[in-house]
Amino acid sequence: MRARPQRLDLLAAAALAAVAAATAFAPSLATPLRALLAFPLVLYLPGYAFTAAAPLPPETGRAERFAFAVGASIAVAVLAGLALNYAPGGLDRRSWAVALAAVTVGLAAVAAIRRALAVPEPAPWRPGLPTGNQVLLGAIAVLLAAAAVGISRLGALQTARETTFTQLWMLPATSASATLRIGLANHEQAAQRYRLVVRSGGRVLRIWPAVRVEPGGRWDARLALPAGLSRRVPVEAELFRPGTPRKPYRSVTFWPGSAAAGR
Repeated sequence: MRARPQRLDLLAAAALAAVAAATAFAPSLATPLRALLAFPLVLYLPGYAFTAAAPLPPETGRAERFAFAVGASIAVAVLAGLALNYAPGGLDRRSWAVALAAVTVGLAAVAAIRRALAVPEPAPWRPGLPTGNQVLLGAIAVLLAAAAVGISRLGALQTARETTFTQLWMLPATSASATLRIGLANHEQAAQRYRLVVRSGGRVLRIWPAVRVEPGGRWDARLALPAGLSRRVPVEAELFRPGTPRKPYRSVTFWPGSAAAGR
């Protein structure tokens, strides 16, 4: 009997996961194609790599491996989303896709090493009563799926209870004033410390290096605009978190002589 390639399926799983993650960075790609690649990345590929890397009993058949792979994939997807939600960069479509692809590629590499060490392949599935190991694997898959649903529900309830954001605004102090009123409002669960930078045309007008706002609190400051400031050059206020000094957490743009506009 001819031996099948030991790593071809793992290479295919890793490549498909990488392609699916790459599509998250291609907004011009058709939505149906992105969804077609996202489904296996969320529902199958991480679990397939896990079942290939895990030391499952040799008698585990294809049906059991498939069920275990789906349950493990759902659990990995939920746990990855939960971890990213508390990470500094936050949870979005791109970070989630990259995390799932990284897990798939890493587990596929572990599985490839195991196969290279001549770990025996599982026996083909045959109909019959399930063995004790098969029942155990099925129970583990069910528990993983239940844990994934429970964790996702817990995260949804926690998100519903918590409002974690900070407001930033910049308005003229009066209708005919050259002074701006800049303010923050902390709607997060703990005190926050920020760095606030106000620029105009690449020129720094003012820096507040350490603005601390208590939960439910506000902070206000006034900034007198320099004389002769061009009406064609916007004034920009950028709010930075301590852990991300180059990526603004909030930003507001004001055009001298006009109403404020934020983003």
